[in-house]
Amino acid sequence: MGDMPSAPPLGPIPANGGDSPVTPPTLTACPLETLYNISSYLTASEMSGAAQASSRLWDAFSRSIFRSVKFQGTQSALVLKLHEFLSIGSQDRRDVINESIRSATITILALDPTDDEYSQTHYMLPNLIIRSISRMSRVSTIFLDTLDFSRNQERSFRRQLSNMSAWTSIQNLRMRVRSGSVERLIANCASEKLKAVHIEEKLSYNQYQEIGRHCQPLKRLSIWVHNYGFEYNYHSLSLRQLEWLIIAPKPEQGMGTPLIFVTMVRSIVEKETQKLAGNLGKYPHLRRVGFWFSSFTSGWPHFVNQNIPGVNLLTLDKKDRVFGVIRDLSSGLPNLQELCFVETLAGNQSPVIYRGTRAAEGEDMTVDLKQDCHRDAFPLGLLY
Repeated sequence: MGDMPSAPPLGPIPANGGDSPVTPPTLTACPLETLYNISSYLTASEMSGAAQASSRLWDAFSRSIFRSVKFQGTQSALVLKLHEFLSIGSQDRRDVINESIRSATITILALDPTDDEYSQTHYMLPNLIIRSISRMSRVSTIFLDTLDFSRNQERSFRRQLSNMSAWTSIQNLRMRVRSGSVERLIANCASEKLKAVHIEEKLSYNQYQEIGRHCQPLKRLSIWVHNYGFEYNYHSLSLRQLEWLIIAPKPEQGMGTPLIFVTMVRSIVEKETQKLAGNLGKYPHLRRVGFWFSSFTSGWPHFVNQNIPGVNLLTLDKKDRVFGVIRDLSSGLPNLQELCFVETLAGNQSPVIYRGTRAAEGEDMTVDLKQDCHRDAFPLGLLY
């Protein structure tokens, strides 16, 4: 297991027209686990082995080695792993492990063809997931993927969540769950603690409102949107306290290119740029914005033929096109410190990021293209 990374500082950004670097104002400090995914984690079997260590070794590493844990597998495998976690070692050592965990991932992999969704094993899984999270008394970051729950499991999961005590330590909640479970999971977190929410599912306007009402200190929201839901979040009065907003498209089946992509392309036109800036301007505290896209080349010829007035798209280089959008948007948002368009590529290639940064409030943004990006290139966490 590698060493846990320390928090890199926000690097100085050269002042516009000057030689001396100027460090931009920073956001309210968040714990390390809120900003980063710890790169090293323990599995259930590794935790079980570590719990059998001698007293001397246990005293040396027990408070640090269990900071990040991961449970992943098919439903049958995950039941065994969570059972193992809940029954590790002696009670004293279980208590140490549970109090040491700060980041936890629970992921259900694709359904095993040999699994029976009506088996006792599948019936137990929702309860085991909830019990495992509840045991982690100081966990601050949770990533939960239950998208492969059956309908019966999903109903059981929601019902049991509504009867559980609140999770009082969670600050960063990442979810890949069905939309009906989003509200239940958020409601089960202490409203005064939850500061960051990442949702990989489309939501309704009312669900956005509920998130904002429950999470009054919420500073960071990362959402997937669909064609007809692009502007839901812009009209949610209860989310006006956001400082970070990250939006990624979720295409509807058969719907083609997501509306957010169309908006980006048409933002070259002044009217559309002003509209998008006006929507973002509804967040008075907004400091960082990121938009995620599939490759910009996808679907581009379709828009070339749309004859948008005043813009000859055929003559625009992609980089110049996106840089122009960043400059135009940022000119109407003087408080914004960072504006990124993240282009995801096919396969396992690292994303390409078109990044605008502002050294001081009111100054022009400096734009840059970053390729082969990794998490450490973005210390404030635009990348998950």
